[in-house]
Amino acid sequence: LRAAGIARAALEPALERDWSVPAGDLEWDCRRTLDHVADTLLFYGAHLATRAAHRLVPPRNGDPSRSPEELLAVASGAAAMLAEVVRAAPADARGFHGAGMADPEGFVAMGCAETLIHADDIARGLGVPFA
Repeated sequence: LRAAGIARAALEPALERDWSVPAGDLEWDCRRTLDHVADTLLFYGAHLATRAAHRLVPPRNGDPSRSPEELLAVASGAAAMLAEVVRAAPADARGFHGAGMADPEGFVAMGCAETLIHADDIARGLGVPFA
């Protein structure tokens, strides 16, 4: 939740900028990169909540009609959902991840990494500070 809050605070002031520019060194633009963050957090939560032993069909796979403002809200909601799934999961719960079965701490760590790394990508693309 803290990672999502930091990302949102850094990116909200740039909502009026051109989000179609590349996000840092990525091929995706800033808007698509933020959409990816929301997708990933929901995907992680789904895998842990269901204790998936294999890759699930993504619960969501982008939404090109969403504005950056809406996507910030979706990403914040997805972060809250992942946090609640992690809180509710027993310590021995595991869910599928491409790098191996992950535990609750692993999913929250990966969610933080995805959020912060891509917030930095977006901030660099938009020319706003991010720390």
